[in-house]
Amino acid sequence: AGDCVLSGRLSGGVHVNAEDQVVHLFLNNADVKAVKGPAIYVESAGKVIITVEPSSENTLSDGGKYNGDVSDACLFSTCDLTVNGGGSLSVSGYFKDAIHSRDYLKITGVRLSVRARDDGLHGNDGVMISRADVSVEAEKNGVRATKTGKPLKGRIEITGSKLSVIAGEHALNASRSIYMDSSRAFLKGVMSNTKADGEIYIAEGCLTNG
Repeated sequence: AGDCVLSGRLSGGVHVNAEDQVVHLFLNNADVKAVKGPAIYVESAGKVIITVEPSSENTLSDGGKYNGDVSDACLFSTCDLTVNGGGSLSVSGYFKDAIHSRDYLKITGVRLSVRARDDGLHGNDGVMISRADVSVEAEKNGVRATKTGKPLKGRIEITGSKLSVIAGEHALNASRSIYMDSSRAFLKGVMSNTKADGEIYIAEGCLTNG
């Protein structure tokens, strides 16, 4: 638990195992390339915050093969995951997802670019993007929330952000609802731009043609 600063190059992966404690990772011009499995794997923690330091450029990429564990993303977390800060972060998921949280995934303030063979941004409980500049290229879903059967979960919420999504299936795919306001978004999904089992609300003027 506690704060940890990552900088420089690593051929391998970062493994977080902190039970129910809070872990705060600071990325300061970090380049993590995993040979096998995820670049950052959160096995257990109460909550993980990844802060991308201002003016820094950071990259994460995973290996094309995994060792059969529960992880399926370059940046994978079993608990709530927040990615914030004033720098830039590029994440490449060569195995499946780029970023996947089994709880909530929150993106705020950061310049984030992701590419994935499966889903770009995947939060089981929900995905929240605020005041961020996000670009997603994914072979399946661009942004995905999957939780069902529980109120207020399975929701994608985008506010005050710039978003570009190109996806082989759905650009935004939520098991409950999609909400977008005060944002500028380019959405291109081969199957659909937006898919949700519940309400879809996109404020006027949010969608662009490019």
